[in-house]
Amino acid sequence: MKTRGERLAWARTQAGYSSKSAAARALGIPVSTYNSHERAEQPGGRDFSPDEAETYARAFRVAHGWLITGKGGPKTGGDEVPPQLKPADLALGEYVVAGKVAAGSFREVDEIFDDEPQRITGPADMKYPNARQMAFEIEGDSMNKARPPMLEGGFVLCVDFEDLENQVPLRDGMKVVVERTKFGGQMREWSVKEIELYEDRIEFHPRSDNPKHKPIVVPRDFQPDDGNEVRILALVRSVHYPTDQ
Repeated sequence: MKTRGERLAWARTQAGYSSKSAAARALGIPVSTYNSHERAEQPGGRDFSPDEAETYARAFRVAHGWLITGKGGPKTGGDEVPPQLKPADLALGEYVVAGKVAAGSFREVDEIFDDEPQRITGPADMKYPNARQMAFEIEGDSMNKARPPMLEGGFVLCVDFEDLENQVPLRDGMKVVVERTKFGGQMREWSVKEIELYEDRIEFHPRSDNPKHKPIVVPRDFQPDDGNEVRILALVRSVHYPTDQ
């Protein structure tokens, strides 16, 4: 298996999925996207990002490094990959939908919290089992050029950043849910951004083909000088789409 696509296809079949479309639906990924990933490093294919590789590695129970590089063998957690795992054996988790992430949309705090939050099912996060899992519904196009793309109507599956207790240092390319508040916390914006680190500041960037979306720039002490307050709510772990897409 010389290519990433070949390794992904092997991992899928070992996990008990006889077809690419079945795997894509189970993972909540558009079928066309998954099909192109199984042709990664081949003509007409599309490579998948390290974050996407981690999603596949968790779901198919193979080593993340092996899936990307082909080195080290397809082991995970020190165990051989169990043969012909059934889709029902995959670890699933229930996510409370905390709200919508929409860049540029400040809402009154009372509008954000519903009495009965929506719940969805998605791949459980095995890397941070002690952190609270949550989901946010994607609204708008501020991350439509991210890798993987985060498109309106989908969900980002996340873990609570506070629960990580400094286990995860900030790094370039990390995707996070950012909360920005103003007027003493009466107005609030939640959005997904990609981190760029600099010596004196942290920039939270949209990844979009829409030029109206701008980065949030804050000093290292997280106290911007424009009257807004900024904090990281959650670490984005994967992107999930309804199974009918």
